[in-house]
Amino acid sequence: MAGLSSDTKQAFGRMLVFLKTAQTADHTIYPFLTYADTLIVWTEAGLRVMGRFEQYKKEFDEAKQLYIAALHTLQQSDFSLAGWQHEQIITITFKINCMIFPIAMMEGVLVLNQDMVDVSGMLLGSPGVDQQQGGR
Repeated sequence: MAGLSSDTKQAFGRMLVFLKTAQTADHTIYPFLTYADTLIVWTEAGLRVMGRFEQYKKEFDEAKQLYIAALHTLQQSDFSLAGWQHEQIITITFKINCMIFPIAMMEGVLVLNQDMVDVSGMLLGSPGVDQQQGGR
């Protein structure tokens, strides 16, 4: 049975933290979709590498259908529906997160640790983050 490297698990954790932070910093719907896409694809890939995917196939099939449903809400071009679209996408991606994130954590596909706290600042190049890290 193959394993995932610690670097891969940490990179996945950093991506998720960054994308989750982008959701709250940006009032558009795309960060929610990008987060859900990344969560599904990377978790599935990790589980496949570790030989543990089959037991979660039902959850991933459902998550993928939910994701496609979220994408279909983008077809609404009427500006007056923008709030409805936003709510629908957030609701659907929340369901995906509740379904897939615990699997990723339980199976050890990702690592979330203290180093993840300042990941958004590091990735965005916020002032002061480099200084804080240099003092450690």
